[in-house]
Amino acid sequence: MLTKMNYLEFKFTVEPSVPFQDILIYELGEIGFESFTEDESGLNAYIPEVDFSIAALDALYLFKMEAELSLSYKMTSIPQQNWNAEWEKNFAKVTVDDYCEIIAPFHEASTNTKYQILIEPKMSFGTGHHDTTFMMMQLMRTLETKDKRVMDMGCGTGVLAILAFLEEAKHVVAVDIDEWAYQNTLENCERNKAESIEVHQGGAEKINGNIFDIFIANINRNILLRDLEIYADSMDNGADLLLSGFFVTDYDQMHEKLSSLGLTMQNKTERNNWCALHYKK
Repeated sequence: MLTKMNYLEFKFTVEPSVPFQDILIYELGEIGFESFTEDESGLNAYIPEVDFSIAALDALYLFKMEAELSLSYKMTSIPQQNWNAEWEKNFAKVTVDDYCEIIAPFHEASTNTKYQILIEPKMSFGTGHHDTTFMMMQLMRTLETKDKRVMDMGCGTGVLAILAFLEEAKHVVAVDIDEWAYQNTLENCERNKAESIEVHQGGAEKINGNIFDIFIANINRNILLRDLEIYADSMDNGADLLLSGFFVTDYDQMHEKLSSLGLTMQNKTERNNWCALHYKK
């Protein structure tokens, strides 16, 4: 059972917003912020009150760049029971080209995309609003997923796992270390009639000796660098690896590590300074 807790909402104003707003998201994620929304006024970021450290926030690199940008914030406390209402105020429909539409229950679906995925907006990161999730879905479109074994590591809301299910993957596993993400993925699988997806709470240990044809990981750079060897060991010969969750400036370090594992690059894409990669074993 989930423990009720209060969350802190930070409304950040960042000028100029590009590229510094994306850099701020990255830095906040490193100190425990769990989810983000963006609107005309700036960036909204959320963290459990018990996990917040003012010292960690003040130590962010961006706060030391006063000559280059203007960065300010307002903080408010949000009771757990009001979380969905906060999300709904900022949760817009997401359309990934003509391929996939990500909607909430309060949105009206269109018929202009191949797939529609229904996501209940909660705390989990990975609704498609963030550039990394968007790029991962674009890369997934380039793969032949039918009858493949797919791992979605760091699944967030489960949106990428659900997309693999819709693409007729033979077996889909979704893993996230966060309890809210785990619970939300289970709920979203049920909403999308994708209950056959195998969902686990945990990390790379949940691979448990299984072998995959497609391995998806949208996680921060440090976790990827730590666990890439484990991911590679779980991939069949000829398997595809899709990665995101890091900046363009991290590419050289990621490429060096991936190449050392015998993986070869197939595609590299960028969006607002974020990077996504497709490698093959």
